[in-house]
Amino acid sequence: MVLKPLEHGLTVCKVASVGDVDLTRDFYFIGRTDEEISLVCRTEDAPENAVAREDGWRAFRVEGVLDFSLIGILSKISGILAEAGVGLFAVSTYNTDYILVKEENFYRALDALAAKGMFIEGRAEERIETDRLILRPLRVEDAEDVFQWVGDPVVNRYMPYPVYETVEQARKWIRSIRPGQHEFGFELKETGKVIGAGSVHLNPEENAYELGYNLNREYWGRGYATEAARAMINWAHDVLGVHDFVASHATANAASGKVILKCGFSFVKYGQYGRYDGSEIFDASFYRLHLD
Repeated sequence: MVLKPLEHGLTVCKVASVGDVDLTRDFYFIGRTDEEISLVCRTEDAPENAVAREDGWRAFRVEGVLDFSLIGILSKISGILAEAGVGLFAVSTYNTDYILVKEENFYRALDALAAKGMFIEGRAEERIETDRLILRPLRVEDAEDVFQWVGDPVVNRYMPYPVYETVEQARKWIRSIRPGQHEFGFELKETGKVIGAGSVHLNPEENAYELGYNLNREYWGRGYATEAARAMINWAHDVLGVHDFVASHATANAASGKVILKCGFSFVKYGQYGRYDGSEIFDASFYRLHLD
């Protein structure tokens, strides 16, 4: 499914008469019942004499012409957004469906949908530059570099995933990454080698974006993890409009904790997390960061 975000902000309002609506504008929806006349339009086109209005909406539409026999498109989208804690307002036309969400939830909604395999049209490749690194999406050709840390038992000591045994497993993982996961490879500017990876992705249970990172052991202790983590946080704040972040580490993994603290996080609580296969449980420390 292809979704196209609309660039303009929208207003939902109630008007006293259809005559209050400027019908020469190129984008609006009008609904009339025995109780009210409702209007959805660009915010700048909303009538000044509207009976009631609510600004601050953004929208995306399902691309293409949808056959009336298709079943479950809106329910699939609404289910994914409900899981992500995002409410929606839908408008259907003859051709397709438009999904409206509040502006502060817009990128969260797109991330949640992209993570479930929906293609978001017009999203530029994610790329961040720091003094020493280029952070960009992992590619299948990076698999041999990636295997150097995902196949290393020392790096894996506190990781939830099992140690990879082959480069092909790394390739399979890279192919599985979805855009909404915001998974970045850490490429050295000087050599082009990928020395680690990290992500800043939506965690609906925490109502925040979760920071994670992993680094080739040969590059530990040189500040690369902190440099990449700060860059991902700043990118999510500036580009996605994220204000709240969470992070965690095995309490015994003090080096990872230092990275989190250097990024400005505050300790919240102790807890636990386990490996995906349930083979081991780690005592853990949990943190939170708020940026205005």
